[in-house]
Amino acid sequence: MAIERHRELGAWNNDGEIRLTVDGQDVDFELTAVQAGENLLRRMHREALAALPDHVRFRAVIGRSGGRSFLVVGPRRSGKTTLALGLLLAGCEVSGDELVLLRDGQAVAFPWRFMVNEPSVALLPPLRALPPVVARGGALARDWWFATDPTAFGQPWDIRPAAIESVFWLEPGHGSRSVVIEIGKLDMTRRLLSQTTAPPSKRSGWLGDITRLVEAARTFRVEMGDVASTCVAVADRV
Repeated sequence: MAIERHRELGAWNNDGEIRLTVDGQDVDFELTAVQAGENLLRRMHREALAALPDHVRFRAVIGRSGGRSFLVVGPRRSGKTTLALGLLLAGCEVSGDELVLLRDGQAVAFPWRFMVNEPSVALLPPLRALPPVVARGGALARDWWFATDPTAFGQPWDIRPAAIESVFWLEPGHGSRSVVIEIGKLDMTRRLLSQTTAPPSKRSGWLGDITRLVEAARTFRVEMGDVASTCVAVADRV
């Protein structure tokens, strides 16, 4: 995508208080470096999204397998992040974990880093080799998490618009073997809309973007049991 604007964000220690600036102007303050970093990250995300007011927004995973692009869509706590990490470990390219943008038949990941927590590590033992997990010395706790990205798995973080060839609706299967069922276009459209935000510009025709996406793709419902069999099922159907 073309660069549309530049912003200069700064953090300055001022007698124990960290001042935050945008283009040289004071905008906020924080008391710790971690809080300052999180504040600046939120501001960068808002600025980036504000530059794309015509894009439809999905809560979804986006990736590629064998050169073919796919979406995995589902509500919160359906297992999207764990599946995304499993697909990365299985050798798929996965570029987005939480937010996917759509315009003119092309979908693109908003570059969130992947949030890894202890339950994901428990389900995917190879994650224990990641440096942040190793640094904990095996002492896992339910309340910790860290951010990572595809390069930690030896995969490119390749964020570019793509036509989607398969769409998977994800539901939790509570540890049983995974089930994948091909479903109708209308059913998928209805499910997809439940995890969609209209473009802020409210441009006309955005609903048509969604129906064209679904019409051009194969559509599946996935009951995610164990992660390994889900990854195989998804990769085989892309």
